[in-house]
Amino acid sequence: QIRALVESVGRSALELAADPAHRRLFEDREREREANAAAFERTAGREVRYGQVIQLRNAYSGALLAVTRRSAHVSKDARRVTLEAEPGEAAWLRITPRLRIHAEGQRVQL
Repeated sequence: QIRALVESVGRSALELAADPAHRRLFEDREREREANAAAFERTAGREVRYGQVIQLRNAYSGALLAVTRRSAHVSKDARRVTLEAEPGEAAWLRITPRLRIHAEGQRVQL
């Protein structure tokens, strides 16, 4: 949201953060960052189960894997997957079973 706002208004993110009308947006972003960091610390290293919502973080850059609504470059039937520093809801991935032999709540095995 912030990126789109910066592009539409034509002002820098620092200018918008100083503006009281837009300050809440930046505060919300910071709260989400803190919640993500706390959730990461709480769940890192735990097993993943079908039906669970997860976020995948790149170990080197710290960016999150995000699935956008735009179509992929290779296949127009697939969605585009990117690494984003602050993706928001695009980084929430629900693990669903592909085969009927797996059920929600069951541990994912590689």
